[in-house]
Amino acid sequence: MCAAPNIPNADIFRGHQQKYRIDSRIEYKCHRGFEPEEPFEIICDYQGQWTGLTGRQCVFLAAKSCPDLSVENGFTHSQSSNKEEIFYSCNTGYKPFTGNWWDSVTCSKGSWSDEPRCIRKEDCGALPSVHHGKLIHRDRETAEVECDPGFISTEPFIKCTNGRWETPVCKEDVRCGIPPNVENTVITSKPEKFYPDGSSLTYICRSSYFISGERTVSCHNGTWGKTPTCQDEGILKYFKTSYRF
Repeated sequence: MCAAPNIPNADIFRGHQQKYRIDSRIEYKCHRGFEPEEPFEIICDYQGQWTGLTGRQCVFLAAKSCPDLSVENGFTHSQSSNKEEIFYSCNTGYKPFTGNWWDSVTCSKGSWSDEPRCIRKEDCGALPSVHHGKLIHRDRETAEVECDPGFISTEPFIKCTNGRWETPVCKEDVRCGIPPNVENTVITSKPEKFYPDGSSLTYICRSSYFISGERTVSCHNGTWGKTPTCQDEGILKYFKTSYRF
């Protein structure tokens, strides 16, 4: 069996036991501010020793501390218990570029996660996120909406209005194809490759035929409604005469 390992500045997050037999596995992760940042695994070998432990101690990143941080037209705050995260807000008339009224940045390997910026309140900052799509800057006040395959935007562009971006939307592209063919009919509109959800079309029977059912059908959730039929008026007259309708 292996004795419980002692790795300073690290925590076990998987495999903790009271006793460690051969082939027991433990996964460790260094505390914040120490490296390596990725988890590492040690194994109890047949000699009762932990393999993978040599050279895997958690080392303080003091030599990789981030430079002092200041924010133009804003101010910062850090907590004594965590110098690796800086909170900031902006002076009156300004706001963080991210769009929030306050935000934070973190230090990792000598670099801050982002550059804190304060912009005028009437300006638009970072583009908003859009589910199932992305935004492409065109200029300071316009961005193009580009949806993922299978999705469509309600508007091709969004604008910056009074310091706020319009909300982009990419919705599922539910469309109908060419409507069903009904013998002896024609549709009173030019054929299209696709028809948006909610589209309506009208069937018209050819001369000397009568329509049975609703002549107008609609696209709903990618499916056309029930189509009508067209029957020969001569057949109808024959049945009326034969059976005296």
